[in-house]
Amino acid sequence: MVRYFYGVLVLLVFCLYSCHNTDGSSKGVLKEVKESKPDAVSDGAITYRKRCAVCHGNDGAAGIYNAAYLGISTMDDASIAKVLKSGKGAMPSFSNSLNEVQIMQVTSYIKTLRH
Repeated sequence: MVRYFYGVLVLLVFCLYSCHNTDGSSKGVLKEVKESKPDAVSDGAITYRKRCAVCHGNDGAAGIYNAAYLGISTMDDASIAKVLKSGKGAMPSFSNSLNEVQIMQVTSYIKTLRH
């Protein structure tokens, strides 16, 4: 039982560390930068890597905890922002940890993951 507890604890610490990585790098995350909003998409990619990639993966296809495959999403901007703010299924709400600008930046980046 103690081994199980420590195993779960180690996994939890790893997940929390992954979610709160503060090195600011986005290497391997940017798939494509839209010419119209390069800063918003770049900044959105950094936030996505810190907050979303642990479940959705860098390419949006990881599906951990039944995370949606973002490459085939047809949601519009308002719908994506709503899910980010409110959460959905096992996905938590990010309304307390991301501001409106960050939510729109992540929304812009998520759209670049589509095929």
